Amino acid sequence: MSWESEFESQWKIFLDVVETCIRREIDRNKKLDSELINSIIHSQVNNWSIGTHYNGAWLGNLKRKHPSLGEEFQAALEELRLSNNIAFNFSLPRFRLSEVIVIAWALALILILTWLREAILRQILGTAFVAAIAYPIFLNLRDSKKKKAVESCLEQIQKELEFTGQKLKNVATRADEANL
Repeated sequence: MSWESEFESQWKIFLDVVETCIRREIDRNKKLDSELINSIIHSQVNNWSIGTHYNGAWLGNLKRKHPSLGEEFQAALEELRLSNNIAFNFSLPRFRLSEVIVIAWALALILILTWLREAILRQILGTAFVAAIAYPIFLNLRDSKKKKAVESCLEQIQKELEFTGQKLKNVATRADEANL
């Protein structure tokens, strides 16, 4: 296997692990900021310094066979962090416009039923029926909005990490060229 292909495999795993850690943090705290993201990235970058970890073993091997490229690779790794400030808060407001519309609709239904002199039981059942139908719809809308926000956040993070990833890949490519 070439240095480049081994690096690409490890880089993909690295990005997947960072993404998983970020998703866990979002699920746990419903918010995320650049400091926390950089902390997650830093903890995963540290694996490249552990000789028994597969990333660390790969880097140790690179340093033994190509010392200057190994040092350049490690220096680029140590610079790996978000440069742009990313801050997201995933808590959603209690009442959005669509929820207010459903509540208004339920109140209007109660008023109309009262005006028609219907029994109170029918009013309560009508209101409960509207709420029972609307609630799962709102939950799906909120989940969809949260999912889009998380995906957008992860795309921004991956775009920022892409530059350093490319620098690291170039080092691995040069190691392949040095082997020829």
